Amino acid sequence: MRTAEDGGRENMFVDCMDEIENSESEQKSVEKKNLQDNGFQESDSDINVQHLMAEMELLCDMLEKSIAEKDESARNHEKERKAFMTELSHALDERAQNEEKVKELHSVLLTKDQEIDFLNAKVSELFQSSNFMQSQLHESEPGKDKNI
Repeated sequence: MRTAEDGGRENMFVDCMDEIENSESEQKSVEKKNLQDNGFQESDSDINVQHLMAEMELLCDMLEKSIAEKDESARNHEKERKAFMTELSHALDERAQNEEKVKELHSVLLTKDQEIDFLNAKVSELFQSSNFMQSQLHESEPGKDKNI
């Protein structure tokens, strides 16, 4: 008991099978194309990964070099700082010694000034004593005219 509608359904069923086969065939074709594209993408991806790895290695080398240079600069700076501190320490020691010598010389100069003042006072005293004695001697000389 087939009706006209059944025949139409059957044809639809057959057509549907054809569509499924065509659809599966297209899907396989698209998958095959995607696999090929993915193959190219993976190759491109592999190249990009290799390029990025090479660039990363280069950057790591540059970083290590920069770190080594920084460490060398730090060591040189520390050496220069120590040398400067040593020179500064010597200069300060020398200045302290010079200041001590200046104090000693100032003390010696003060002592010598006092000795000079004492000797000047003695000379003045002796000079006055000498004048006094000469005047006494002059006055006591017999026969000297006082009216002159």
